[in-house]
Amino acid sequence: MTFQHFAEYLAKLELTSSRLTMTAVLAELWRELTPAETTITAYLLQGVLLPSYVSLEFQLSTKMVLRALGRLQPNQTTELPLGLFGADDTTATQSDQASTAMLQRYKQLGDIGLTAEQVMAALAKSPSGSVQQPHTIEQVYAALVQIARLGGSGSQEQKLEQLVQLLKVSSPLEAKYIARIIIGKLRLGFSTMTLMDSLSWAKHESKIDSEMLEMAYQQKADIGKLAESYLHHDFSIDAYRVEVGVPLVPALCQRLNTAAEIIEKMSSVYAEPKYDGLRIQIHIDKAGIIETDLSGQPTGRKPLYKAFTRNLEDVSDMFPELAAVVEQ
Repeated sequence: MTFQHFAEYLAKLELTSSRLTMTAVLAELWRELTPAETTITAYLLQGVLLPSYVSLEFQLSTKMVLRALGRLQPNQTTELPLGLFGADDTTATQSDQASTAMLQRYKQLGDIGLTAEQVMAALAKSPSGSVQQPHTIEQVYAALVQIARLGGSGSQEQKLEQLVQLLKVSSPLEAKYIARIIIGKLRLGFSTMTLMDSLSWAKHESKIDSEMLEMAYQQKADIGKLAESYLHHDFSIDAYRVEVGVPLVPALCQRLNTAAEIIEKMSSVYAEPKYDGLRIQIHIDKAGIIETDLSGQPTGRKPLYKAFTRNLEDVSDMFPELAAVVEQ
């Protein structure tokens, strides 16, 4: 599927307030996707690149995205040429003016996505406008992952330049959702449960499997894996089991106002002192995971140990002693 077609679905969802209609639109989208596209789309629909328990963030602010849009304006340069006393005044002024204009437009619209869409629409009409080539969901996803994974010295400038190159070949509608994904505000208004309803709807035109899908997600909190497994393989709740390294969704407590309300609700109640601390789940696989180099070639194995909070945040680095636990 082209990313443009995917963006058209996002636009349709954004204009929809009815959850039932959203479910039907999402089901229609699922039916058009290949297995690989299904996994990717499940993440992108939530405005992320990977499951929530994997920390991969763009580390790009709204101002940085606006700066990328400013560089797309005619007569803008990507680097300021240096003169005897620093950056050339004329070029610096052009860059500052472009950034200021972008910021003013963003403040008027209040949405980075609409700002990107308007800028790209105006650019497409100009003589210097780039010719957009159709690109697939997988190609855009790969470009976004590459931007997010850039790190180290000078990485902000590299991220910025790669974003400029991606936006340059994007349509206005594509740019709208690319910008929102990078900032983490897709503004579609549905939950993970709606996604599971839509998966069931894609197969049965009903929510008959929604409860089963929710149970499966509780055991393995990865909507991408769940969507691909359910739609493209012989799915079985018994086979879709807990996986080391993928957190379970913990049962969260419900707050009540008084002890009397708790007893009224539960009848039989046990109570115990509670110490301050962190409730975590720990995953250990002594056989380990295969490590690879930048070319994808295996370089060896290392033991796997993970610690997740009840909000599915990976806090493994907070507990270096887990490495010793694995060794012992």
